Amino acid sequence: MLYVALVLGLLGEVVSEDAKTALASTSLKCQSRVTHCIASNYNVQILYTSLKYCEAIRYSTPSFASLTCLVVDSGCTLTEYFRVRNAACGTSSTTGMDTDENVGIALVSSSQQCRSQVSNCISSDTTVENLYTSLKYCEAIRYSTPSFASLTCLVVDSGCTLTEYFRVRNAACGTSSTTGMDTDENVGIALVSNSQQCRSKVNICISSDTRVKNLYASSKYCEALQYSAFYFIAQSCLVGSSGCTQSEYDSLKRAACTAISTTGMDTNENVGIALVGTLSMFLCSLIYLFTNFF
Repeated sequence: MLYVALVLGLLGEVVSEDAKTALASTSLKCQSRVTHCIASNYNVQILYTSLKYCEAIRYSTPSFASLTCLVVDSGCTLTEYFRVRNAACGTSSTTGMDTDENVGIALVSSSQQCRSQVSNCISSDTTVENLYTSLKYCEAIRYSTPSFASLTCLVVDSGCTLTEYFRVRNAACGTSSTTGMDTDENVGIALVSNSQQCRSKVNICISSDTRVKNLYASSKYCEALQYSAFYFIAQSCLVGSSGCTQSEYDSLKRAACTAISTTGMDTNENVGIALVGTLSMFLCSLIYLFTNFF
């Protein structure tokens, strides 16, 4: 037992020295940032003073993450982060990475505008906030209901790009941009890919007819888009000079109605992607008709 303790102690000293050497090789700006981040969180400070450098640099909670603190705001580069992390943990840049770290890297690789939008969206919905604080990042970023969808919140209004969304989504869910997608996500992508005019029209049209609104609320996107009655036709409401183009309507319809061929994709996720770009316009037309004819 004494021998094991001595060996572990020596290994700890080697790792500590490696981490210190790695830190000394980074820029002064990065070294200053490390000092700032250590002082910014009590738990990280305790880990650091206990020579638990690996735990300190990989520390992550919903309220504080060492990676985010170190890399954002022109602190350390990702290269510098990995240099110190690998020296402290004795791993390569890919070995030993978990979801927390993957998501953190995806976030710090995104624009400041996107990171701000992520914070806004997390605090905009109680369920999403609870999922995030429970470290259920995949469920949080793919959360979708008729009243709130993470994809729509993140991508519209000049927040994150679709590329940034997929970067974070894939880090959180461990999937490619196509694997695991369902109709909600597909419809959402179709929507955010359409014009603002079309998205606004989707919102108008959805709220213009009770039956269409109920279909949408039940995630029956295909039925909602193709709804037709003597007093209301969804396609006619959506497509026009002040709404969606025929091409935008078709892309939304494909996302909502086409059978899923990719593994794990269902109608809800596909419709979610398409709806981000088109459903806003659909709702607008429906409201207009309802106001003028009823």
